[in-house]
Amino acid sequence: MLKENILNLLNYNLWANTQLLQAIDVTIIDTDVISSFSTIRKTVYHSWDAETIWFERLKNVEITPWPASGLFEGTFEEAVKSILAQEKEIITFIENNSEAFLEQTITYKNLKGMAFTNSNFHVLQHVVNHSTMHRGQIVTLLRQFGVNSIPSTDLIAYYRQKQ
Repeated sequence: MLKENILNLLNYNLWANTQLLQAIDVTIIDTDVISSFSTIRKTVYHSWDAETIWFERLKNVEITPWPASGLFEGTFEEAVKSILAQEKEIITFIENNSEAFLEQTITYKNLKGMAFTNSNFHVLQHVVNHSTMHRGQIVTLLRQFGVNSIPSTDLIAYYRQKQ
């Protein structure tokens, strides 16, 4: 049941990120804003970085240094393709693992060197929740730029579309 639940959330995350990322107007992504990150691009890349680090931890790979947020050298469109490809890779990774994998714990260190232990299931829940939070920020920023055609990325909208 854990595997089914987390795959549903990961597929939702892919769907929601696809909806929003493809709707972003590239002419405003580098405009300074007052938010957690100083541009929409940096907000998107932060989410990507976080997903990358958590995925590497799940694969038992330690990343040092942290991925360089905002330093992706390709176009934004290329970044979006890479982000969505990584999300598909995470889904495939979970599909190819057992339910027992989700119950296992990992121990990792944050950027300050503090060690933590969490279940793989909780890590994946965090990844989806973190992405949801930053999608909300991006929607707010887009509205401030006067963008009106923003697709819904609500979980219930995903369920409705699946039916």
